[in-house]
Amino acid sequence: MNTIADAVHAALVPFLALTAAVLFLVVCHVLLHHAVREFASRRKAALLNLYRPAIDAFLHGASDEALVRLRGIPRRHRAIVASLLLEPLRVAEGSLPGRAHRAAETLGIIKEWEAALTGRRWWLRADAAVALGLVRATSAVEPLIRALDDPYEEVRAAAVEALGRIGDNRAIVPLVARFGEQSRHQRVRLVDALQHFGDDAVPPLLAHAHDHPADLAAIADLLGNAEAAGAIPQLIEWSVDDREAVRSAAIRAIGAIGVDERAYYHVLRALNDETASVRAAAAFALGRSGREEAAPYLADRLGDQWQVAAQSARALSRLGHAGRDVLEAAAAQQDGGLARQMLWGDRALSRV
Repeated sequence: MNTIADAVHAALVPFLALTAAVLFLVVCHVLLHHAVREFASRRKAALLNLYRPAIDAFLHGASDEALVRLRGIPRRHRAIVASLLLEPLRVAEGSLPGRAHRAAETLGIIKEWEAALTGRRWWLRADAAVALGLVRATSAVEPLIRALDDPYEEVRAAAVEALGRIGDNRAIVPLVARFGEQSRHQRVRLVDALQHFGDDAVPPLLAHAHDHPADLAAIADLLGNAEAAGAIPQLIEWSVDDREAVRSAAIRAIGAIGVDERAYYHVLRALNDETASVRAAAAFALGRSGREEAAPYLADRLGDQWQVAAQSARALSRLGHAGRDVLEAAAAQQDGGLARQMLWGDRALSRV
């Protein structure tokens, strides 16, 4: 019995000693790792405080002496400088992107970002695309176009937003070409990016619509959001499309761009469309047009389905005296609750 106990004791003591040693090493490793991270964090904060005055001085229009001081910053601290350059660009525009671009180019940071677009780590590729967009780096347009086909959606999204910010017309066709291929989430980013190009985006968008009829409604909305006046003739043609979604999107777009003499007749005709969504879009467009002569036509729609009636009442409230006269006449009727509500709201706003 003693022999067995001695054997167990002999085996257990080294095991416990080894376990204690391992635990001690793990604790030491954790403490050391924490100390290193704390040191790195403090070091980064100190460098940010050190370089921030020079960066701020240059970005906010001080003399180029500030840029000379930036050139003296060690290469190993470029990441700190880059973060300080990008920080204000996320919330401000004006001359800041141009000055940040100049500083980043002078220090060689733009070349580093361009190189990072083809790096192995996708999150660094995405960060690089965002940075190039923030500083409006036109030299990066071609690499960013290639990044539109990156296997990671996050990188593709960053490239789309960057190309929209830069606004170089070389990006229009590649962006439009990918319009029908993307998920709904990604398509929203493409729409936002293409809006920056205004009428310059119209020919490629119309060419894409010709080749991809299923995208007509989305493209019409995009043209309206971009206020692309050059698209009015095509939108008029789409306003009589067989598909309800295309007709309503085309009329909405015309309203957003502006109802000119060419479009006015077509918008009035849409006010009698068989589909409520198209009639509502027409009422919206007439309200945006400011044409007081449209008031009698809108009056006929105050008793329509709710979405049409509500848009018509809202439109009438925007058509000056003619629209107000129609609303007051409707409010006097027994079923004129909508008109009374619109008039009450207008009066409340006028008192603010």
